Amino acid sequence: MGYLELFVIFLGSIGLALLLGTGTAYLRYRRTGSFPGQPEDARPEATAAAVRGAKVRMVLGAALAAPFAWILARLLA
Repeated sequence: MGYLELFVIFLGSIGLALLLGTGTAYLRYRRTGSFPGQPEDARPEATAAAVRGAKVRMVLGAALAAPFAWILARLLA
């Protein structure tokens, strides 16, 4: 295993953490209507911006995790 594969695994682990953590916060938003740490009386503009930001972070996390999953599958095969 070379340095490039180690770098991809490192970035993939960051991507998975970003995807899972933000996904969990987004699921809480879908269930309760507010993000963790967000006040209950938050303005609708702030909530809409938080939803957009969460979706962008989840896409970024998935994009970082995809090469990691490919390399992991290749190493385990």
